[in-house]
Order: sequence, then C-alpha cells, then structure tokens
Amino acid sequence: MKILVLGGSPKGEISVTMQYVKYMQQYLTKHNFTVIQAAAQVKRLEKNKKDFFEIIEQIKKADIIIWAFPLYYCLVCSQYKRFIELIFEREAGSAFEGKHAVSLSTSIHFYDHTAHAYIRSISEDLGMNYLGFFSAKMQDLLDEKGRKKLEAFSEFFTGMAGKDVKTPRYSAPLPEYSFSYKPAAETDQKISSDKKITLITDSEKGNTGNMIRRFKDCLSGDIEVVNLNKINFKGGCLGCLKCSNNNICSYSGKDDYIKMFEHAIKPADILILAGSIKDRYLSSAWQKFFDRSFYNTHKPVLNNKHLGILISGALHYIPHITEILQGFFQVEGSHVIDIVTDESHDSKHIDELIYGLATRLSSCAELDYVMPSTFLGVAGLKIFRDDIMGGLRVTFRADHKFYKKNKLYDFPQRNPLKNILYTLGYFITGIPFVRKKMNQFMREGMIMPFKRMFASIEKKNKALTEK
Repeated sequence: MKILVLGGSPKGEISVTMQYVKYMQQYLTKHNFTVIQAAAQVKRLEKNKKDFFEIIEQIKKADIIIWAFPLYYCLVCSQYKRFIELIFEREAGSAFEGKHAVSLSTSIHFYDHTAHAYIRSISEDLGMNYLGFFSAKMQDLLDEKGRKKLEAFSEFFTGMAGKDVKTPRYSAPLPEYSFSYKPAAETDQKISSDKKITLITDSEKGNTGNMIRRFKDCLSGDIEVVNLNKINFKGGCLGCLKCSNNNICSYSGKDDYIKMFEHAIKPADILILAGSIKDRYLSSAWQKFFDRSFYNTHKPVLNNKHLGILISGALHYIPHITEILQGFFQVEGSHVIDIVTDESHDSKHIDELIYGLATRLSSCAELDYVMPSTFLGVAGLKIFRDDIMGGLRVTFRADHKFYKKNKLYDFPQRNPLKNILYTLGYFITGIPFVRKKMNQFMREGMIMPFKRMFASIEKKNKALTEK
C-alpha cells in the first residue's frame, strides 16, 4: 500500500516524531512510504501554489495518510495548522476523500487527546476514514514495549486500510455560517474599571471586529488592543529548546513577540481573546501566539488573570476548543470567566451577553476572585511537575528553579513526618476490629476536621463580641 506521511514538526526530519515514522518504515517493508515535511516548509507552500499542489497530487496517489506531529500547546504547531488551513482555502480537500487516515503524536501527554480530536475532525471534514491514533511519550520508542505497541498499531491500520474498512463520523459537520452580527448603538451603562485590560485578536473585521467594538463600548476605561496580524512575527516556535536554560528565545531581538508579551500580556489584570473559528480551531495566528509563549517554558506566568473570550463561529460543534482554552489557562493559574459566541444569530442577545461578560470580568477583577482549578488545570500542571522533577529538569533548568522556588513540587509523599503517619495509619486500619470501628464512624470522621474549624471560628467570634 502507498502510505503518505504529512510531517507536522518545524524541525522536519530531525524531530522525535520522525524517528517513529522511520521505525514504521523499517517495520512495514511491504508498503511504500512517502514523507512530506509539511510544517517545516509551510512558508514556501504559502508563497508557491505550484509546490503546494505538487504535494496534493502525491496525496491523491496515496492509500493511507499519516498525520505525524509533536504536540504544541494542546494541538499541532502553528506551521502545521497553517498547512491544514491551506488545504481548505485552496479547495484541495477532494484529494483526501475516501482515503484512510491515522494520527501519530509524540509528547509528554499534555492534552494529547485534544490534538488528536482536532486531527480526527479535520480528517472527517475531508471525507476520510479515520482509523485511530498513536500517542507516544517521546522516549517510548527506546523501550521494547513501546516498539511492540507501535508495531501492533502499524499492523492494525494497514490491515484495516487493506480491507477498506469504513469508520463512523465522530464530529458533527459544521453548519454554514452567514450570520452578520450588528451591535446596537452605544450603551448608556458604562462599566467603570481601573484595571489594566488587554484585548488580543487576529481580526478587527466582520463579526469578530463588531464583538470587539461592543465589548470596548461596555467599559469606560482604556483597553489596549493587540492585533496578532499586525505584530512583527518572524515565525512560529521552532522547537529548538534554546529557551530551556534561561528563557531566552531564538527569536529574541529579532521580532516583536516577546516585547508584546512582556509589556501587554503579563502586566494585564484582564485579558480578552477575540477570534473566529477557522477549520476546527482558532486561526494559525492564534496557535502561533500560544506556541511562541513557550519562551516562558512550563512556568505559569499568567497567574491571577481574568479572561473573557469572544468567538465568532459554531463553537458548540467543536468542544475540544473550549477544553483547550480552559485547560491552558487553568494551568497558567488564570480564570476563564466565560466564552461568548455569535451562535445565537440574535444581535440583541449577543449585545446582552457581551455586556454581562464585561460586568463579570470587572467584578471578579475587583474582588480578586480566581476560580479554583478543575481537573483540567490540576492534572495538567501535575504532568509538568512530575516530568520536570524527573528527566526534564536536565533540559529545562529554568523550570526546575522556578518550580522549586514557588513550591510547585508539592508531592505529598516527600514530607517525612506525613509519610510515617500515613504508613502507621495504613497498618493500623488493616487490623480487623479497628477497620470495623472505622467503618462505623467513617461518615462522621470525614467531617470532624471541619467541625473543629467551625468551633474555632465560633470561639474567635465570641471573643471579639465580648470585647
């Protein structure tokens, strides 16, 4: 069978992901492989349509497409995202129709599921039969068990493609979107706020632009607007890890991204993100914004910020977008207060939603209220914590120093006294009569610390009253 690999790393052949592809090539000797480094050459493909359509011709001849990529902030890198956008912009989707597809990623499993959900939905929009994904931790291939799993996956998808197996669609087709949002005249009820507000967008036109103007109209203070398409970007994140030692990026001094992030993003109390759906995510300009923030490496540098998000497009058809945004900013220690879209196709209702979002943002900022993280933030940060404490601290020295200083290495088993108490408790509660008594008082026992807390508060309040 003819297998075509679309490489999704800006590093091309020298990426870790390509080592997995190379292993599959050596294992699947009966099949013909073609590898195209789509992400690494996307700038040329943007400028040269001839080169782009030569790749499309190769895709037409393939039986199986492998989307192979490293994870970049819950998704594919911005360069790969831009290549996918070109497929739709240049109406080249018919080349993929009816073919079988799989996705292969390498990462530390930080939101790998959302990246594969994105690729699956893209494959389905292109009319492909999506056979599954292989998500590897970067070093898995060096272990025999990891190689055996990759061999089994290779046998599986080539076998299914050989039998022309059809697969169900996981994602609902996106609806046609022609609604034009027209905000009402200027509002009389201005919300006063002395907080620093920064609004980031990739467009000030169309519905997105009108949502931005409506939001700005709701507030009496100044709002700094950062248009990503007007920022001097030299390119997307290169994955070179130059930043790992001291957070100095390869692009430092060469473009305006870091200056913008340091002066407009980090000092802000309130951040507004505004954009429109492009294929199954926001635009590649937005992904570039997220990717390039990696000069901060794995440090949560947006702590205690209050976020509002304005999106034009069918967001509720694409749940992984909400999960990515919530997860990313919760790991950063920020509070996504809400996402407002134009999906209702009712301009008056959208006006009310935007005003409500501005009100809630202002209130949370004044109260300094940041919602506690859910699983999305807690689990995401623990993945970083565990891996940086482990082998990644050799590379990410800046992260290791930051995590130590800010006590993010909060492993409960590292406290010697608690370890002794937990060990004693484990053995004592294993004694049958102790366990029997424990079971009788379990429900009451769980709230005993809270009862003591309330008693202590009551005692303090009583003492203050008596004074």
